[in-house]
Amino acid sequence: MRIKLLIFAIIFSTFFWLLPTNLIMGDDTNTETPNQTLTENTEEITETTTIQSDEINTEENNLEAIEDNIEENSETTEENNYNETIEQTNGELNEEIVDTIPQVLITPSVSVDKEDYLPNDTVNITGNGYTAGKTLLLRIVLPNGSFEDNFVKVDDDGTINYTYNLVNGMMAIYQVQIIDLSEDSILATCSFKDNGGVLEVGTGKPFSSIQQAVNAALPGAIIKVYPGTYTSNFCGPTPTGTQVKPPHWGDNDCWAPPLIVWKDNLTIEAVDSDPENTIIKCTNDLWSNPVAIQASTGGTLSSGSYSGAGVNPDFGTAPNVISIIANNVIIRGFKLMHINPASWNTAGVMIGGLYAGDDGNYQVKQDGANYTNFVTGGSANGNTIENCIFENLWHAVYIWHSDNNIIKNNTVKALGNTGHWAAFSVYDGYNDTQINLSNGSQGNQFLNNDIYNKGIAIGAWAPSINTNNSNTKIIGNKATSIGITYSNSDNVCIKDNYIHGTTNPSTIWSYKANITHDITSSATSGGSITPTGTLKVGFKSTQTFNISPNTGYYIADVIVDGQSVGPVSSYIFQNITCTHNIQAVFGYIPGTLNLQKVDSTNPTKPVGGATYEIRDSASNLVGTITTASDGWAYASGLPWDTFSIKEIIAPPGYTLDPTTYFVSFDATSTTVWLYVKDTPIAAGPAITTTLGVAGIQTTGIEVAGLAFTGIEPIFPIAGLSIIVSGIGIFITSILRKRKR
Repeated sequence: MRIKLLIFAIIFSTFFWLLPTNLIMGDDTNTETPNQTLTENTEEITETTTIQSDEINTEENNLEAIEDNIEENSETTEENNYNETIEQTNGELNEEIVDTIPQVLITPSVSVDKEDYLPNDTVNITGNGYTAGKTLLLRIVLPNGSFEDNFVKVDDDGTINYTYNLVNGMMAIYQVQIIDLSEDSILATCSFKDNGGVLEVGTGKPFSSIQQAVNAALPGAIIKVYPGTYTSNFCGPTPTGTQVKPPHWGDNDCWAPPLIVWKDNLTIEAVDSDPENTIIKCTNDLWSNPVAIQASTGGTLSSGSYSGAGVNPDFGTAPNVISIIANNVIIRGFKLMHINPASWNTAGVMIGGLYAGDDGNYQVKQDGANYTNFVTGGSANGNTIENCIFENLWHAVYIWHSDNNIIKNNTVKALGNTGHWAAFSVYDGYNDTQINLSNGSQGNQFLNNDIYNKGIAIGAWAPSINTNNSNTKIIGNKATSIGITYSNSDNVCIKDNYIHGTTNPSTIWSYKANITHDITSSATSGGSITPTGTLKVGFKSTQTFNISPNTGYYIADVIVDGQSVGPVSSYIFQNITCTHNIQAVFGYIPGTLNLQKVDSTNPTKPVGGATYEIRDSASNLVGTITTASDGWAYASGLPWDTFSIKEIIAPPGYTLDPTTYFVSFDATSTTVWLYVKDTPIAAGPAITTTLGVAGIQTTGIEVAGLAFTGIEPIFPIAGLSIIVSGIGIFITSILRKRKR
């Protein structure tokens, strides 16, 4: 057995002796494969084992040395196994760590050279961090959700470069996306704005003239104008001053106004809050030829008939300061003036024109020639002129064939010695030999303007035109006179206007105008107002309304044009120049409960201190009432309903009333009287006696409900103990003394 163990030990130790050093010591420079090494080692081990077995059989005397050698080899084997295990573990950990450490890469990115761009600008798009030589998709997502795709190839340094032209800008946010189609993923994004909606005009700004900014602007833009004076004066191909021709002007066209607004949805405003610091001035008296303004709106001149805005068929257009032939334009915070205060028919702002108007079909008659070409003019509606100063002009604002414009919070200074009294005019024709109209300017509003020496005029110039100027509002202005001529109009509203510098109402007049106003009346439930509904009344007429409540109701209020006039039974509109609304408000008379409590044995005796609860028809507790010393209790403000009344606390000395009472309130019964009784608590028999105690006589002892009177506290006398404490007597030995 010992020999077998020795043979095994020698074979085992020899195996490790013959292992390559690089495997035992963990040398990673070995280039042989593990399988190749193990095969070679196995062959060596087999050969060595045979040799060692022969030696054991012939050299048993060397056993001790062999045992020592086995022990040494055993220690070496353990150490080598440990090193091999550590090496294997470290290798696995290193592989795991390498797998989890991210590669050092540049994150793809994309950017533009600035955030905001002007219309027709070029957007420079750059990016880096991409795979060299790869083709990527560069997508521009437009504000309306559509997109434009372009392919770009990545440069050798991992960058991309692309230019995008803003030809059809939308005044909103665009997004750039870099897309890898092979992975169907967006690698990077950025965004930019097409001008951000703001164009700046002034010294050192992107635009030197307001007209230049308008020509470049997109609908929806805001044009901010910095302090300065902006003028005009040019004919022919070369503009002078700060004027820039509209894009459709020909070389032979003349143009006087410093500004023509021919694009919709623009806001043109002065940066400075004082209009005196930002001036727009017309510096000549030239009338622009018709072709010029027609061309600017895409119109044409055909057989003497013009389509467009702001044109007199004979003269073209007057030298106005601003002409608006667009919709939803805001002009805010300027001083508008003309170099010549006597220049005929000039306007600070001309809105629309002779041939401007939505769905305006009319026939032009000129020089006796009857042109039958009917024209639908370009609209100029919904514009706003506010916080401006007007000076040295024939008109401050002139509106032609345009609807729903708002002229508010402006100041009109001296307009010059022109003899024309209207600062604000809404006119829809020259005379019946020149133009026939099917509709006029409607829904225009003049609000809170301060006019120093002029007034407001609405209507037409010809007796037979009678244009429609319905829903015009002239409210809160300071003006000398307000007039309406040759107009068939409903619901014109003229109110709260005063003469400048006084508290006197402005003069209001009409000339051959057929004007009506709507008065709408209504009432809440519980009463009526007559007449009711919508009533048409004449200009400056009078109308009375009567208000009546139904039974059980009362007039709570009367509201006229949103303001309370109190609970009046009638209201009179006098000198009617505006539309009105009147509403009668009624309330129901709430229920009142009057409850009286008396003694059931003496009905003339009131009983106080009785508490009753009040519950509605849904058994909800409404409240409690308690009778006063006179027996009365009250509850008011009760809604129309049926209520239960029940006593919950009886007065002292009385029994609780078990009865539940019911009362109802409605239109015919708003006050209820309720009489109730309480029964006193019954009293026991009374005993009166006289006690004689050692010469002391005490009378008036009354035994009734243990109430005693006339007894002084404690008298200890010879076998008789009387204990008195205000409510009773205790006798201990009277019977014993009598037996003795």
